[in-house]
Amino acid sequence: MPSTFEIFNEAKEAIKWFTFKRERIALSGEKGPIIGIRGFGGGWPKDMVKYFSENNYAGVFMNLGLQTGSIDSYVETIKKEVETFHNPVIIGFSMGGLIALRYLQTHGRDKIDTLITVGSPFNGVEVLKMIHWLGGMYSDLAPSSNLLNELKNLKIPGVRVVNVFASWDQFVGNPDNISVTGKKIVLPVVGHNNLVNKVGYIAPFLDKLLGLNNQIIWI
Repeated sequence: MPSTFEIFNEAKEAIKWFTFKRERIALSGEKGPIIGIRGFGGGWPKDMVKYFSENNYAGVFMNLGLQTGSIDSYVETIKKEVETFHNPVIIGFSMGGLIALRYLQTHGRDKIDTLITVGSPFNGVEVLKMIHWLGGMYSDLAPSSNLLNELKNLKIPGVRVVNVFASWDQFVGNPDNISVTGKKIVLPVVGHNNLVNKVGYIAPFLDKLLGLNNQIIWI
């Protein structure tokens, strides 16, 4: 269990990139392409975008605003981006990973090479039990929602899937208790937002994962 100071510092760092704006940040390199999808309240840290830009990746980092709508309300936006690129790798942080899975469920897998979910709450977020009646994201991400039950063990033949979790995550819970399709990787990271905050650790890890893409047998 992290200290109160660690939890406070994680939240303070996350506030720096919190945004209500919709934003599309294009990359013009030669590797990839990648499509980055943020979660609730999401903006991407500038250093994350800078890392992948400087390491010659093509693609786009997407901020979908506050994201209080349903998972389904964001799927069409992802569909348009996927059709822009050839066999992209999707990196979905938190709710972004669930949006990407829903896209694969509803639109098929023909245009996607690989999906990497990072800190996605497959078991739901406990605090949302109290406000699930608000609908939209609050209902979809409540534990045992119909949508989560569909996505948790969704079979996606032909698409490589890897799921990355923090060793301690105040929203996602214990990764040992999460059942997912594909590979599961647990990183020594404390705190949900630190899966994005700690750019100096996370970005090179994702870069390495992308570089190994064709050498791994992903289930």
